[in-house]
Amino acid sequence: ERIRKSSRWSFWKKNVYTSIFLNKNLFTTISYGFFFKGMWLLVAILGMTEASGSNGVSRVTWQFASPLILFLYTGINFFGYSKNLFFTSAIRETNFRNLASLFFATIGIIMIVDSMLFWGFIWAADQIQWVHILFYYTSVVVLAVISFWVAIYNPIFTDNFLFFDFGIIKNRGKDFNFWGVGLLVLVSFILDEIRYTDYQLIISIAGVFAALMSLYYLKEVDYFKIARSAFSRMHNL
Repeated sequence: ERIRKSSRWSFWKKNVYTSIFLNKNLFTTISYGFFFKGMWLLVAILGMTEASGSNGVSRVTWQFASPLILFLYTGINFFGYSKNLFFTSAIRETNFRNLASLFFATIGIIMIVDSMLFWGFIWAADQIQWVHILFYYTSVVVLAVISFWVAIYNPIFTDNFLFFDFGIIKNRGKDFNFWGVGLLVLVSFILDEIRYTDYQLIISIAGVFAALMSLYYLKEVDYFKIARSAFSRMHNL
């Protein structure tokens, strides 16, 4: 029986991964995220080159170099872009950790590509320093965990959401996760700020530890209750 359940889970997981990366909404947001990030970093590098080799990098540019943009585009509304995945999981899942593994595995694939952009940027900008590397990978872990909790507890079910589409923010405010975006931006800027202190390593380790420890409470999550609440919000019940 255990083998049969494991086989069913493996088959379902494989099909879910396929569905995730073929999901038009999710693929579009990931593509836009990488596009805007890549364009910003390219312009920043060209600007430094034209400024007679100046290697100063603004704090805003460091935010684009960090994984923040990808989490704003994709992470905090991961399940909102695929409501079928969300509600199907509510019916099928008896172990909430399985759904978490899908989220983090998918985000992990995205972060592998993102880290390549980061390393390319710090190499081109002559900024290969441990403080920047620690900042990036601390941000990956902390922002991923925060995004997971936001995505679970407050999915915004929409077929059209782009972070820089201000028309959507103005005309379809209900499709914009204001508090989720605000939380990620605030935490990311705090992580950036501690780079300029003598306690970056200690604070980074504490932040990563706290983030990972929060996942311990996955077993306490009432997923059916969350799904019912999300269904009610979607249909204005």
